[in-house]
Amino acid sequence: MCEMKGPIGRAIDGWQKRQTTRLSMPGHKGNDKILPALSRFRDITELPEFDNLHAPQACILRSEQQIADIYKVKKSYFLVNGASGGLKASLLSLGDSAKTLRIPRNAHRSIWQGCLLAGIEPVYIQPDLSQGIILPPSIESYQRKSADATLILTTSYEGAVIDYSELAGDGILIADEAHGSHLSFGNIKSAISYADITVHGTHKTLGSLTQSGLLHSNNKIPQDRLLESLSMMESTSPSWLLLSSVEEAVIVWDQMKRHGELQRLWERCACLRARINRIPGFRIPEGIKDVQWDPLHLCIQTEDGLNGGRLLNILETEFAVDLEMSTDGYIVGILGPFDNPETDEQLLHALEELSRKMELKDQFGKREQLYWPQPEQVIGLKQAYDAKKRQVNLAAAAGCIAATPVSAYPPGIPLLLPGEKISQELCEILMNWQKQGVWIEGLADGKIKVIED
Repeated sequence: MCEMKGPIGRAIDGWQKRQTTRLSMPGHKGNDKILPALSRFRDITELPEFDNLHAPQACILRSEQQIADIYKVKKSYFLVNGASGGLKASLLSLGDSAKTLRIPRNAHRSIWQGCLLAGIEPVYIQPDLSQGIILPPSIESYQRKSADATLILTTSYEGAVIDYSELAGDGILIADEAHGSHLSFGNIKSAISYADITVHGTHKTLGSLTQSGLLHSNNKIPQDRLLESLSMMESTSPSWLLLSSVEEAVIVWDQMKRHGELQRLWERCACLRARINRIPGFRIPEGIKDVQWDPLHLCIQTEDGLNGGRLLNILETEFAVDLEMSTDGYIVGILGPFDNPETDEQLLHALEELSRKMELKDQFGKREQLYWPQPEQVIGLKQAYDAKKRQVNLAAAAGCIAATPVSAYPPGIPLLLPGEKISQELCEILMNWQKQGVWIEGLADGKIKVIED
């Protein structure tokens, strides 16, 4: 059996063997009679023999170096506040070098929050909605707008991957690759090969604990500046459970790649896709220009008339198959090397049964394209955040300036962001979606927060 533990894991093991009397935090003291579901024996505090996440010199430093070697980057940093903390820290680290930033409109909320903290004005790039799936913006759409720095979403929730290496060299390039921490172990190019900073949410596919992640740097931003920014976004009491879980997950994936296990995983994913494509009423998207599809993100389009949310509910309640998310026209599941052996057959059985019972016919293409109007930016993000606010009825909000983000779930793209003008068309769309039962974040009791006149 190969050694799956790195410097952090070995340091914790060595400390545990001493069986010390614990007069330190955390309060559970490693007692497994309290909350036995937690791995408290590895939940420790910053004892002198360990290390400091914010100024690593011992096992954390060695572990980060080992991870950087595996990913083939100059420097890797642990994240204990998820990819969200890493993205915010990345933007803070830009300092005076960037006053404007190109970001995709479907970027995670932590990115515009980071812009707010860093005093950066976002320049929004629209995602591609033409295929009935939310795809990352094209390279050309970025090139049509200018800014001091650029943030790219290389791997979407749906599993669409775009190679943005053409944008490298045009100011600092930051990659939100939260959904793609596994790409470097496969055959699809990861942003770490060309971006200045790449942020990974390792819990999404690698298998580390939720809220953990990695930030990789190729040293275009000074290390002390980046570490200082990370320190502002991270807890001063980082969980060693999170740190050791990231370390172990990366080592396990590296070993699986060396032993050919990942090649078998990619083959399994390809086989599953092919079998789903043969079931009437369901299809896997493919053949879209400049888009590669991550094998672990399983996006399944549904035929016209079969709502993805309804399908998700049926799969959960009638077949005990839980998926990740849904929109009107598709569902998304996440595959991985730690799936149960029966996973694929259970999903296929459920889809085949539904196809038969619903008499699905592979009727695709009639569903309306995804659409919503692009708002006009009237005032800056920071100015909008600091302004006095009031609530108005959505029906009377046309012409007002939004004071808070408004997003419909699914798909989660912000329809409005602070500082944008609310149009009558958008009001009508939102009111119609509310009637349909769509969950809209940013509205409360039919009211929206706007900036006072």
